[in-house]
Formats: sequence, C-alpha cells, structure tokens
Amino acid sequence: MRFDMMSRWKQNALMVLLLALTACSSDSGGHEEPIPSTGKDLMRFTSLAKGTEAEAPQTRASETLKTGFLVSTYKKLGSAQQTVMHKYEAKYNASSTNQWTIYGMKTGGYWQDQYECYWDLSASSYCFYAIAPCPAPGDIPSVTLSDAALELPVANQVEFHNETCTNGTISNTGKETHFIAQVERRLSDGTAARDYDLWQASATGQEREINTTSNSPTRSVALPFHHLICKVRFGLYTTVPQLPGDDLQVTSVTITASTAEGFVHQANGYQVSSADFFSGDFITKHRASGGTETILTRDDTRKQLNQCLKNSPWWLGPQDGAGWKQIPQAGITLTADVQLSDGKRFSKPLTLPDGATTWTWKPSMLYTYYINISSLDPIEITLDATLTPWDVIDGIDITTGLED
Repeated sequence: MRFDMMSRWKQNALMVLLLALTACSSDSGGHEEPIPSTGKDLMRFTSLAKGTEAEAPQTRASETLKTGFLVSTYKKLGSAQQTVMHKYEAKYNASSTNQWTIYGMKTGGYWQDQYECYWDLSASSYCFYAIAPCPAPGDIPSVTLSDAALELPVANQVEFHNETCTNGTISNTGKETHFIAQVERRLSDGTAARDYDLWQASATGQEREINTTSNSPTRSVALPFHHLICKVRFGLYTTVPQLPGDDLQVTSVTITASTAEGFVHQANGYQVSSADFFSGDFITKHRASGGTETILTRDDTRKQLNQCLKNSPWWLGPQDGAGWKQIPQAGITLTADVQLSDGKRFSKPLTLPDGATTWTWKPSMLYTYYINISSLDPIEITLDATLTPWDVIDGIDITTGLED
C-alpha cells in the first residue's frame, strides 16, 4: 500500500499556505491540525495492485491487503518532531475505491476521531509505523504504536505459534496474528523524496531504499509489512555415486530442534522498546519441556533414495517446499533421524561444512536446510543451509522493488 504525494504544480501554493497558518507548529508535539486543501496533497492509502493514479502508475501485479491496519506517523522539522497520525485506524474499502480510508469520526465507526492530514514538503522526513491487521477497537487503546515503542499486550490474546509438520500436514496453521511495517520518507533537498525500508537494513547499517527509479515528490511511500516470525523447510537428497539398486528407500525422517533454554513453541504478546521495530521480543514465551521439540515427522511415504537429487530434493514438509512457520529464537541445534529400507538408521546433529552447529532464527526470514546423504558405508550426512527473505504475506507480494 502507499501514500500519494502532492503534484509539483501545487507545491508552491501549499508552501505559502503553510507559512500563513500555524497548524503545523504545535508546541505540544501533539496532533497536527488539518490544513484545508484539495487534490493530491492529502495523505491517503491506495492499493498497489490497482495503479489508478496517473502520476505514479504501478506496473507490477500484486494482491491487495484486504484488511485494516493501524498506523502512526511523525514528521521531523530539523531536530523537532511532530505527530501527524497517532494510531490511526485504516479501514479497507473494497466496494468502489479499493483504498484504505483513514479519516472519520467515532460516530462513523472509528475508534477515535481521525482528522485529515496533508503533506508538508518543508519537513525533513516522515516516519511511518504500522501494524496489520488493525487490532479490535476495544484493544487499540492498550496497544503502543509510536516512534520509540511497539507493544501488543498479552491481555489482547496476541498469540504466535510455531508450526510442526507430520507427514506433510501442518499443525497450528496460520498462528501468526500480526505483521508490522516501519518505513521512512526522506526529503533530501526539499523536493526529492526517497523511501527506506528500515526493517531490511543491510549488513553495513544502511537502510534499503524502496523507490529507486524516481525521486519526484509525487512518488509513493510503500508500507512493506514484515513477519514477526520466520519459516523453515527441509529437503533431502543424495550424492552417493552408485546406489545399490533402485529398491533402497527412505522410510522415515524426524527432525528435532533444541536450545539450551528450551525450544519456544508458543509466544504471547510482542514489544519493542527502541526506535527500530526489528529489535523486539515476545513478552511471554512457552518453552518445550526438556528443551527439545519435534518439528518434523515423515513416516507415511517410502521414498526411493535414487530419486532424491540435488536439483529436485524430497521436500520433507509441504510438497512445494514452502516451509512452515517458526518463532524466532537463538542457539538452535537440529538433529535428523533417518531410517532406510535396508535397516540402516542414523541420528546425527546437522552441521554445516564450516563446522557451525547452531543457528539463530530471525524474523521475516526463510531458512532452507538440505540434508545430503553423501555416503552409505559408513553412513554420512552433510548439510547445506541457505537464508533468504520471506517476502510473502498471505499471498501479498511485499518485495520492495516496486517498479520492476
């Protein structure tokens, strides 16, 4: 979804209006007063998929986030900061406009009175913080959504669960209650605008720029929602040069995960106490007794080993290799228990070629583990692991290359 900036021909007129009014200079740092205006300078959300705005057409096909969300917005004027939107409820309207309505009164069904807001090009930057879907109206007052903190209270039944996979069937499906977005629009010279996804920061600490093909102030600001949990998947293959006949089969595979503190299989609530939303933590964590959790069991299928190839591994979970959801946590040790039809069975910790034996699962990432049976006499297994962003939310493409 996106905010639309004003057209260039309206900038000068609005700047004169801003100088004439005192609406944007609140001493309290509270809500920005509405500025009477018309046209593209009004802050609003529209669907990325529709691309109806002539000034900023979207050429990429994408599903629409057909749900409401909660958003807080701040603008910076030098070292000062002013609240533009404080926990505004965005309601999706699918009837005709295909956009999210954010302005209205409590009498119209909003949890609070929400006044119209307009772009101010004299501001050095705008910062946006959002949660999707929007919490229930009665829960919103207890939710913290600001420039320095995020809290989804336990009392609001905000629950996250890891998924386990038994013979291709996933349990606890869909136990991911909320997604969050944090993005900043920077005005480097008063006219040019750039958007930064503050979640997907690079290793050097530089934020990833979202809109890279245009610096026009009529560009859109995207809210790239991200997962608070992650995904894992396992594929099995062999590199044994000559297998002893086509009848050698894998009859069962079990993957267990352990941590020294106890594997977290459920969490309630979420909070961040800093200016970046990707450094948060779950408030209450439920850990597996004994510190170990079975996350995969596969004993319903006898798979011929010589059909398990590197370029087409046997996905041990969902057959498309989509993986299943897990709660982020640190110091994870994975163990594979594999049994073959000739009676051989082995249970070994999964280690990388560089000797690494533990992993830290981070939010909004997809972890792919390839188990390679590299020798049968003696049995040896090696592991390849890859890490990629998990950029899909309920079928919604949220990759940040918006102009591809």
